Amino acid sequence: MTNNKIFELRKTKNISQEELAKVLNTSRQAISKWERGEAYPDLDKLKDLATYFDVSIDYLLGYDIASVGLNNFIKRLKECVSSKSFDISIDEIKMIVYKNNNNFNLLIYVVNYLLENWKATKDVDIIDLSISYLERMILTFREDNIEKISIKDIKKTICDCYFIKKKYDLVKEYIKNNDLVDMDEYLADCDYYLGNYESAMKTISNVFLESIIKLINSNVTQLKLLLKTNKIIEAYDLTKWSISFIKSIGKNEDLLLDEIYVLTFAKAACEKNLGLDYSESLLFLKNNYDINLKNKNNSVEIKFYYKEKVNVLTLITDIKKELYDESMFLKDSIIHKDMIDIYNELYGEKDGRRD
Repeated sequence: MTNNKIFELRKTKNISQEELAKVLNTSRQAISKWERGEAYPDLDKLKDLATYFDVSIDYLLGYDIASVGLNNFIKRLKECVSSKSFDISIDEIKMIVYKNNNNFNLLIYVVNYLLENWKATKDVDIIDLSISYLERMILTFREDNIEKISIKDIKKTICDCYFIKKKYDLVKEYIKNNDLVDMDEYLADCDYYLGNYESAMKTISNVFLESIIKLINSNVTQLKLLLKTNKIIEAYDLTKWSISFIKSIGKNEDLLLDEIYVLTFAKAACEKNLGLDYSESLLFLKNNYDINLKNKNNSVEIKFYYKEKVNVLTLITDIKKELYDESMFLKDSIIHKDMIDIYNELYGEKDGRRD
């Protein structure tokens, strides 16, 4: 295709390979390789060839984009990705994008093709080209794009590309400058490879703690549903497992004291309802309430799941309110009376009323 076109045009113009090489500021060997099909001119050289021979770049490529259409080209990209046969040349891609660089949907499939191609070849130049097209995607972004891709998706992919290139400082800077959230694990990986082990440990510890809190909060929601539907045995098993799990993480247990407190309250109510000994649960609740209440000047702070910090005394007040509200929420449940009894045993209140 391209090799034959260059050969034919050179012969028509009646110039040698060496003369053409001088015009294009390249070597005779490069011209020879182009004409033998062993290499292809890059986009800049294609432009120079088209200008010198007064033809279109499409003609040099042997590809008439007007007749074939972008849809067929996108179809080719998708088929190549599906079959893992990356036979569309980078030069052809550059040319098509150059002529249609505002077509967001085209860029989606081009970048996907390039990144899949990189997985097969590990050619880092493909990553550089991908980054340039991703940045172009941000400039030409359309919310109604065919794959429902968001700006955030594009920016995260740029981070992936920088990470592949081992530009860890650039990844961190890009995340910060673009306010990308939920990428703490990425930041921890970057700090690890940069040798910032303390920073990596701190970041990943926060990720771990947040994932634990999400799990526990999910369990608390499930617990509410079990109690509301009078599935007391299942609720009891869930409270025991959740409390044991929190305690198993060791040093982070104190940061989850409020969750343990609420879970233990539910556990005590379940034990009372099932005719089990709940004195140990009640003792834990009393001790933690009394000890913290007495230490009004305690400087220890408890980290809530909504990422705020409150004084211990405020925490106890909030827990009392939460326990009362949860008890009243269960008015139509058979465990309601048991929860009110436990609540009153703890706080000395009558008939479910707060002081």
